[in-house]
Amino acid sequence: MGIAASLFYSTSTDQQTLHRRIIPTDDQNEAQKQRWNELADFLKNNLKIRSNYSIYSWLQGSYKFSTQLRPLLSGDEFDIDLGIYFMWEGEPHEGNFSPLILKNMTQECMELYAKTQSDIKQVASPPKMRCNRIHYEGNFHIDVPIYHLDNSRDMRALATENDEWENSDPKAIYVWFKKQIAEDIRPQVRRLIRYLKAWAILNLKEGEGKPSAILLTVLVAEVYARLSEEERLSDDEALTGILRLILARLTRKPTVRNPVDLAEIMSDRLGKNGITALKAHIEAFHTLAQKALAAKTELEAADLWSTVYKHFFPLPEAKEEIAKFSESRQDSLLCRVFRPIIFVTAERKKTVIPTN
Repeated sequence: MGIAASLFYSTSTDQQTLHRRIIPTDDQNEAQKQRWNELADFLKNNLKIRSNYSIYSWLQGSYKFSTQLRPLLSGDEFDIDLGIYFMWEGEPHEGNFSPLILKNMTQECMELYAKTQSDIKQVASPPKMRCNRIHYEGNFHIDVPIYHLDNSRDMRALATENDEWENSDPKAIYVWFKKQIAEDIRPQVRRLIRYLKAWAILNLKEGEGKPSAILLTVLVAEVYARLSEEERLSDDEALTGILRLILARLTRKPTVRNPVDLAEIMSDRLGKNGITALKAHIEAFHTLAQKALAAKTELEAADLWSTVYKHFFPLPEAKEEIAKFSESRQDSLLCRVFRPIIFVTAERKKTVIPTN
């Protein structure tokens, strides 16, 4: 078991851990649940009247996968993806409305709903290409993608702002994830996904090999089965092992496809040279993780992990050890940083002649 295992995750509610610090609190989860439920009910009722179609809602994204993070950077928001499905049999283009009309219809309902709620800041206008967004007070928003659903065929299509139907099936990849990861190992897999998402948010920049949440989810789900039993015993060892396996996987096969739609190359979203940059980031993280596992003390390991996870990574509670470690680091830093150069100038003492 890794030396800093208990600082990553613990079942004790009294202990500060990285996992506890990056996930939403119980109160935050409850507030989110109340908001998306109320919005879903309003949209389903109003859109059914406007369109004369049956309306279905389904959560998706990190909230559905149970890999959601709290906002880690200033300006970030909690994010929920609430899919709204207009149901009719047949192909998407055989409905009574175009995809853009359905998006506009949903936008109007969201704006009407916002007028009834004091905690809503705004409805994003114009809407996003693949969803409509509503912003709440307290760093929180709900994205509302609009779909056609043929329930008899279990087929879905996403409405886009350029008035087209796009092949997209969020349910299929969620079902794939559940089949790929057995229920008994799912909690640790979800924690590993959260650790990697937090690493990417805190350390990587858009356009420089920063992976999407769904790309990280797919990569972890693909390689987790190859972790050894020993590596699975603690989250710090499991994370180090996952980094090693993902790096090997991307070196062997740099293309990452959507597992439920092989025509979609998920790694293409990284842009030109994106996989090369991502591999370099993962290699650097893996090197640091190995050093942390090899650390002689829990505090030394925590110091290394905190270079990645910043203030979200807790220090161990041994105060005497922390004091000694802090003093040794301070002395070391003083030796390296403060090297004063002293100049001495000798001057003849002036004689004061009294006057009569």
